[in-house]
Amino acid sequence: MQLTKSENLVFILFLALVPVYRWMPIVSNIVAADVVFIGLMGMLALRFFAGHLDFRFSQYDFLFFLSVTSVLVFGLIFSSIPDQGIDNLAQIIYLFVVLYVVKTVKYSERYLELLVLFGAIFCFLAVGELVVRPILRGGMYVLGMRFIREATHPQIVVSALMPISATLFIKNQGFKRKLFLLTTFMLYITVIFSFSRGGIIAVHFVIFLMAFSRLTRGVFNYFLYLMLFMLVAIYIVLGHQNFLYLMYRMATIFAVIFGKFSFAGENISNIHGADRVELIKATIEHSFDWKFFWGHGLDSFANDVSSFGGRWMSGDGKGTKMSAHNLPAQMIYEMGVFGILFYFGLGLYLVQKLFRTAVKDPVKNGLALSIIALMINSNTDPGVFVERVLWVVAGFAIAYVTAHKTMKSVPSQAMPHALNNT
Repeated sequence: MQLTKSENLVFILFLALVPVYRWMPIVSNIVAADVVFIGLMGMLALRFFAGHLDFRFSQYDFLFFLSVTSVLVFGLIFSSIPDQGIDNLAQIIYLFVVLYVVKTVKYSERYLELLVLFGAIFCFLAVGELVVRPILRGGMYVLGMRFIREATHPQIVVSALMPISATLFIKNQGFKRKLFLLTTFMLYITVIFSFSRGGIIAVHFVIFLMAFSRLTRGVFNYFLYLMLFMLVAIYIVLGHQNFLYLMYRMATIFAVIFGKFSFAGENISNIHGADRVELIKATIEHSFDWKFFWGHGLDSFANDVSSFGGRWMSGDGKGTKMSAHNLPAQMIYEMGVFGILFYFGLGLYLVQKLFRTAVKDPVKNGLALSIIALMINSNTDPGVFVERVLWVVAGFAIAYVTAHKTMKSVPSQAMPHALNNT
């Protein structure tokens, strides 16, 4: 599907607002990127009914959307609060439409570059909210600020876009190479200041994977220098005490594994991490009932978690509204086995398709590694599933694969070897 000039401008505006959609609420659940996307859909619909546009909606697309929607509706029927899940169902169907439009638009690396650049601009604003503003106001750099409490969003944007930005840095020369080095740096610094342990794990695991591929190995050394520079720069900007606060937060990643230990003379406890692990176990345990295949219904977890008993019963007796902080666990509870197979099946399908694409282009690795980073991130944040940026990246991945030839036979190998053979 080739966009006209006016549609192209609206599509670019949509890509500009995708990274910031949760940060710019308009009314109800309608947000900036959604309003623009609905406008684009209206323009495409007019052209379609005028007979100048073919969406090429194949029978496989139809069966895919119908089967997933049917399972979700079936789950809602048996949900403890089906009415509260309807808006969630509408949002997922809407995200299907986003995925379909992005994958149908003729693939252009220019669109991908713009998405990354707009994501870096958002991260520049995020770093200002996280670091610069409290310092200018003479306040402490603490965990209780508004934006840090919503750290899930910037860290998901970073997981989705930083691997792509790094591969665009490898691919380009001259000014664009310097530009994408800067965007990669800005994305990286955001995940550090978001205090998101899941985002930090995902990003650094992807950096490690880059070392196994001939197409992306060149960026690995830059990241080593970048991380050393970051440690020094953060220490200078934050000062000794706030730098230790940051290190304490990072150290709690290891506390979950090693229990209690000391860091800079302070005891690091695993209590918070252990609570989350126990909640994940309880969630999976309560998933094994007669609703195991289709789940307990969308948006049912927050209502049902209070019935699990133990530490998740809030003091007022109404039950906590926290999530499972783990997408696989929450998805198997709300959407059942079918939901797990759909989400991770789609992700793994796209990753293997990208690695098998017969072009020597580092961007294909960037798209694959972005999906891997998001899937890793999902183990600490269930919100990954409904992030617009996930579905846009998935749409770009499908568009990329369909725009390039795929190798007919590639030997089955472990992931590091598959990366090495790209």
